[in-house]
Amino acid sequence: MAAAQTTCAKRFAEIHGKNWPAGAVRDDSCHRRIGVRGQGARFTTSLPRLPDAGPYYMLAHVPNRSLTMRRLLLSALLSLPTAAFAAGGGSDSAPTQTNTTKECKNGKVWSQQANACVNPQSGSLDDDSLYGAVREFAYAGMYDEALGALAAMSDQGDDRVLTYLGFVHRKQGDVELGNAYYRQAIAANPDNFLARSYMGQGFVESGKLDLARAQLTEIRTRGGRGTWAEISLRMAIENGRGYSY
Repeated sequence: MAAAQTTCAKRFAEIHGKNWPAGAVRDDSCHRRIGVRGQGARFTTSLPRLPDAGPYYMLAHVPNRSLTMRRLLLSALLSLPTAAFAAGGGSDSAPTQTNTTKECKNGKVWSQQANACVNPQSGSLDDDSLYGAVREFAYAGMYDEALGALAAMSDQGDDRVLTYLGFVHRKQGDVELGNAYYRQAIAANPDNFLARSYMGQGFVESGKLDLARAQLTEIRTRGGRGTWAEISLRMAIENGRGYSY
């Protein structure tokens, strides 16, 4: 049991960059009911979950062979609030459909202020609203509309803009141009986990698993373990397909 506990503590330190917390309890398999004394928390996972562990902590450590359980956990995690998935390069939860894709036509974007569909170039939408429209268009496969909303954003050097330019062009089939934009996004913000994840997922779809794994390593090295960007790339490598957000 002592040897098993030493292994658990070592793995915990590798993941969290700190020692096992005082008062933590664990069993000899590291797979049963594990928690921290005094907090009343009990979790079924391979390592103890602390309050500051990310929302994808449990998913990240479900054994690879338990793919059904991992998919169930992923579905549950995606129901959490958007803020739980924040990472470099923007929010990483699936976009919610709005009137932008329900009602608006010809690339127009729904304006809450005007209560109407407006041209993205009208100047009446701020960058965050435009970015939300970009993600919504892209998720719906409306790539030309996404490019129109991207072009309306005020800072074309913003790594969010560059990330989604890469995403849209890759989804349209121009993988090389997509990668060029991803590299620009990463150059502007090396901790843009989303750009690294999207580029890695493109590598998966191109059969370049070594390059995909290199991006996964970069994300983890830079502190992105447990984020949606890291989990989605890890699962893409395992499943052979990427995600649409």
